[in-house]
Amino acid sequence: MINSGQCPYCKTILYSLTVEEVKLKIGYSSNGWHGLSYSCPVCHKVISVQINPNLLNKDLEKALKNSHKPGY
Repeated sequence: MINSGQCPYCKTILYSLTVEEVKLKIGYSSNGWHGLSYSCPVCHKVISVQINPNLLNKDLEKALKNSHKPGY
């Protein structure tokens, strides 16, 4: 049995989603995280967004390097 859900916008029964890479930012900062957005393939509205788990370690390493201040 294939898992399915329903789009909260157009009410289409979904058996798949459209996944796109996005840049996640806090406010207007130039730094960000790699993310994924999940959209309905029928109405193209975004259903969910999350941090990309495959690139999380890379993003954390970059953030830690950028936050390191010499002398501390």
